[in-house]
Amino acid sequence: MDNLSQCPALQILQLKYHPDPSTSTGTAQSDGPIEALCEVLERPSPPWPRLERLELWLVDQDGAMVAMSDELCARLSGALIDKTRYAQFNTLVLRVQSQRWNERNWYTTALSSEPDRLAVVERWKRVFSAIEREPDVVLDVAALYAVQGGGW
Repeated sequence: MDNLSQCPALQILQLKYHPDPSTSTGTAQSDGPIEALCEVLERPSPPWPRLERLELWLVDQDGAMVAMSDELCARLSGALIDKTRYAQFNTLVLRVQSQRWNERNWYTTALSSEPDRLAVVERWKRVFSAIEREPDVVLDVAALYAVQGGGW
């Protein structure tokens, strides 16, 4: 993030987070990547004053938002909608991959029904409701369909 913060002309940032698939269900996932992003966005001098769009590709494991606590979502939202710092910011894109646990690891799964997909989308929208309430900011949330090989 430090290297990226040296690029004041940055307008679009896309981050894809792939947690370790062998981390068991009882183990807390690191919030490090999003924490680092928040710390950069909250610096006294905004590193990306031209930032217009942030795309986050994240994982939902059995209904749990990996790497995204409610507090981190609030911090991220607050930083992005601060028009004194990020006047041009207008779009937050969240692409969420659903995963299920088997005996040894997490695997990407297709959500079997439209209500399941909507539940995932609504869960992520709820924690980013501050962004959704902003009149000039678009919150675009979608649950990804599984692809062969478990990738994005």
